[in-house]
Amino acid sequence: MRFKINFMEKITNIHDKYFRELFSKREVMQDFLTGALPNVAKHLYLNTLELDETTYIDENLQNTYSDLVYSCQYGANYELNIALLFEHKSYVPQHPYLQLLGYMLKIWETNVKQGKKLIPVIPILFYHGKKEFEKKPFDSYFEKMDDFLRNYLPNFDFELVNTNTLSDEQIKTLFNQVALRTGMLLMNHIFDSSEELLKKLFVIFADFKKLQESEMGKRFLNTTMIYFFSGTKLNIETVKKAAEELNFELGEVFESTAYQLIKEGEVTGMQKGKIEGKIEGKLEGMREMVLEMIKNGFQNEIIQKCSQFSLEEINKLRESVI
Repeated sequence: MRFKINFMEKITNIHDKYFRELFSKREVMQDFLTGALPNVAKHLYLNTLELDETTYIDENLQNTYSDLVYSCQYGANYELNIALLFEHKSYVPQHPYLQLLGYMLKIWETNVKQGKKLIPVIPILFYHGKKEFEKKPFDSYFEKMDDFLRNYLPNFDFELVNTNTLSDEQIKTLFNQVALRTGMLLMNHIFDSSEELLKKLFVIFADFKKLQESEMGKRFLNTTMIYFFSGTKLNIETVKKAAEELNFELGEVFESTAYQLIKEGEVTGMQKGKIEGKIEGKLEGMREMVLEMIKNGFQNEIIQKCSQFSLEEINKLRESVI
């Protein structure tokens, strides 16, 4: 018997792409559930976690949302689904219950179409926005409710994982996976001011040497750097200088990795992000990066900022793509 964890995300957003890259790894999901949701994890056989490619979203939303599903054995005789909605915005979602309920209904509709019994769903919402998220009961979103009217409302709850409530020390203590600790710390501070983020370099990337010990770790580190520069206003020069002031070797790693990505004309793991800042590299490598940004819908203003190409040069490249 199986249970499923369903992660819903806006694939057009860099935060969601990074989240998917991080949580698509089985060992990371095992560690996340154990550390962040121990009351849920204690009911599961986490060694049976498997990524499920089934899609449970409306066809009209496929260009905006994507679901990440895991199957896992629960107890001896039960089968469950867990729906995890990842909300990346810097403001609290207006109606989280409605969004979660919509995905839950799609899961159950799929059960019916496949001739299967309905599988229970435990929704989980992952939030790392700037504002405080006060979880409220569903009936509080309605006006003038009494006991009679409450009988006709859907009655369900969801688990909330709010990174705002976790300190850096708690994240480092709760999670054993190096990638998960690094990813959670970065997501926890991605909306900080540039000054504050620079002060946190040593904290966020404390384990970067361990990530460099394996090819998988190196790929994740590349993805993390891309997310770092895509989601902040910082550039390579500033980060390198701050790292040197902290006597932290990370600056050279950032520079060499970013240069390599641009030189090869590719961005790994996050479906072609942007690397922000002035990086000296070969003209051909920079040209390839600009072409990829054009193909992925970036505006001229952003491309010019990242590449330092003139608008005339960018428009000529656009003509070659067309």
